[in-house]
Amino acid sequence: MSGLIKSIQERDPAQPTFAEVLFAYNGFHAVVLHRMNNFIWHLGLKALARALANFTRFLTGIEIHPEATIGKNLFIDHGTGVVIGQTAIIGDNVTIYHGVTLGGVGRSGTVTGKRHPTLSPARSLAQGAASRRYYDRRGRKNRREFRCNHGHSRSCHSHRHSRPRRRRRR
Repeated sequence: MSGLIKSIQERDPAQPTFAEVLFAYNGFHAVVLHRMNNFIWHLGLKALARALANFTRFLTGIEIHPEATIGKNLFIDHGTGVVIGQTAIIGDNVTIYHGVTLGGVGRSGTVTGKRHPTLSPARSLAQGAASRRYYDRRGRKNRREFRCNHGHSRSCHSHRHSRPRRRRRR
């Protein structure tokens, strides 16, 4: 827990004190409570874990599914509206700002398997970024797009920093 607080202090430009992070940072509280909910989920007490995750969402405004896999030192800054789905995998030292959705899309038929994105280590997602997998009519994975809240896709200049870089064609 001390390592998480130190990483938040290093990455937050406001340079909060140890006590500020411990008592006043919703992102810190959400990550710590998620670790507890994840432990309870893996004990097989899924209903209790979901209930506690819902209570955590009520307290912090950040929704993290108890089964989501989160690496070390996740920093959620101004976390209101952050949603992290069930099969999402987040690497170490990732920074997420408010309004980011790491969600999947509903598919008819099977609902098993990986439905949410994987974030590589040391990544940063800014406000309005939503990573969703899109499927064609047969259920095959078609492409992954990043969309902002007002429906623009990769060309949205107001959220240019929240999407991955395009590959250069040869």
